[in-house]
Amino acid sequence: MPPPDGRLTLTVRLQTEAGAHVASVRGHRIATAPRLRMLLRAAPAALIGAGLVQAQRIALAIRRLPLRYRPLRGQVGAPRGVLG
Repeated sequence: MPPPDGRLTLTVRLQTEAGAHVASVRGHRIATAPRLRMLLRAAPAALIGAGLVQAQRIALAIRRLPLRYRPLRGQVGAPRGVLG
């Protein structure tokens, strides 16, 4: 691998029987101050979003709605997975 510099290019290719799937990401390094500002701006929004999801979960639990497990991706009828 080449030594790191200020640029990033990442490509991932998944070859399956159904065909190929390709995902790419490109970016560049930013200074610490803008990165810190971005973090301070994004963190409260993420916490608010997570809090709203938990509030909805609690509201549904108060109504005594049964929990159902969503199958993991690619599994049909799987008994366990992510709560859904």
